[in-house]
Order: sequence, then C-alpha cells, then structure tokens
Amino acid sequence: MSDRKVAVVTGTSSGIGLHTAIGLARRDIRVVATMRDTGREGNCSTPLRRTASNWQCANWT
Repeated sequence: MSDRKVAVVTGTSSGIGLHTAIGLARRDIRVVATMRDTGREGNCSTPLRRTASNWQCANWT
C-alpha cells in the first residue's frame, strides 16, 4: 500500500482551483483536477503538464 497523497481539486479550469492543483502537483501530491466547463480543459492540462506528471483531468457535468 502506498502512502502517497491524492487530492481532488474542483474548479481547475481557472483561478484558485487551477493554482491550487499546480501547487499540490509541485509538492508531489497526485492531483485529480475536475471542472464543469469541458471546453476549458486545456486551461488546466497545459500548466499541469508543464509542472508535473502526477495529475489527471476529469470533466464532470
């Protein structure tokens, strides 16, 4: 069993949610990034891709 932390962050297409996800990923916490606006997924995935490999975007409507 892994002791690695996982965080689910909502509102990651912009603003505080996006910056929270980036900050957690930089601290080696696996991030599940969620958002309602599927058209803005690139806003989330591009900065996270540059920051870390331990994230996943999930679109929930």
